[in-house]
Amino acid sequence: MNVMFQIADAPGRAVSPLTADDGAHPSSVAILRRVDGVTRPTVILRTPHSALRIYPEFQSWARENGGRDSALRCPRPRPAGGMNDARADTRSGSVPRLNGAVTAQRAVPTNFGVRVYRAFSLVELLVVMTLLSLIVVALMAVFNTTQKAFRASVTQTDVLEGGRAAMDMMASDLRQMAPSYGANNTVNFCVTNYFGYPLLVQSLAGSGMDRTNAPENFFILSRGNINGSDNWIGTGYAVITNQPNGLYSLYRFSTNHSVMSYSPALVFSNDFVRNFLGAPTNYSHLLDGVVHLRLLAYDTNGMLIGTNRYNIQTSALPFRGIEIQPGPAQRSAWLMGWSFYSNALPASVEIEMGVLEDRALQRAATWPNGSLSQSNYLAQQAGKVHVFRQRVTIPNVDPSAYQ
Repeated sequence: MNVMFQIADAPGRAVSPLTADDGAHPSSVAILRRVDGVTRPTVILRTPHSALRIYPEFQSWARENGGRDSALRCPRPRPAGGMNDARADTRSGSVPRLNGAVTAQRAVPTNFGVRVYRAFSLVELLVVMTLLSLIVVALMAVFNTTQKAFRASVTQTDVLEGGRAAMDMMASDLRQMAPSYGANNTVNFCVTNYFGYPLLVQSLAGSGMDRTNAPENFFILSRGNINGSDNWIGTGYAVITNQPNGLYSLYRFSTNHSVMSYSPALVFSNDFVRNFLGAPTNYSHLLDGVVHLRLLAYDTNGMLIGTNRYNIQTSALPFRGIEIQPGPAQRSAWLMGWSFYSNALPASVEIEMGVLEDRALQRAATWPNGSLSQSNYLAQQAGKVHVFRQRVTIPNVDPSAYQ
């Protein structure tokens, strides 16, 4: 922008015109300085591109300053008129002036007094937004990690509470086991797989080994006083893998009959096999997600009972798709069943139960029961199975059964 300055040394008479460079700023001033005892005018222009531009070429004198240094800010141009009683006719093209001072007029009529505001540039905004985004992402990651840890702790608490309650109940029932001293067809304790469910084999990550999950069923005969009467008490447990109301659900059955009027053999054949195993969902529902329930019977020497003995019969459990022969090998023991008759009882029983976490169980339930997709998914969830193991000593064991 062009600004024209003019020095007037007397009223009505202007001398020494000057046109400033482009980019002059309205804060430019005209200063009267004393040089060698003589007061001379000097124009200082401030522009956005340089600090100071000094023009000492003026030869006119300012008579009204009385030898003192003074500074006058360049006035804004007006449509008409001047300053200090000086009139300027802009229509005639005359230049407004100040007596004994500096006057200024823009050659191009643009807004010379526009304020320049400092603001953030687009690059600065992008940098700030990027930093804020990184902070938000970091906070979200920390929040998600905390939420996952919280949900995992809640899930483990639920699984542990349910698993321990089921284990305590089974251990309590096993300790009440008692011999019937009846005929050879009277079952005191039996481990079987009545439904013939297929085995669930899960690969253990990082070990190259597999874990075989066997959903077994077992029956316990005990004897106790109920309401002042001697009774046979039958208790049974069964795992149902694919019921509409839940996957791998554990059910419990219990019944009692008078010793005087009911044969103990019927407690197993009628109440357990026919009634309970025929419709287990009609009985107590204890827990879901029991993918593994296996029992092992030990003799008085603490050895696993792997062969037939007197009043003790071992058998291969009929799991579908696998042919297993009874024997002392560990894998065969996992798939072995027992039946104890008359006075024979195991000296101790080891219970091993695997419970799948609720979230994995709910996802598995989204596939059709027994489908290949469901089986493949469950086979990869070994890390989400919580295993409970407990060995229960049987107080009513008769050592003469092992003679």
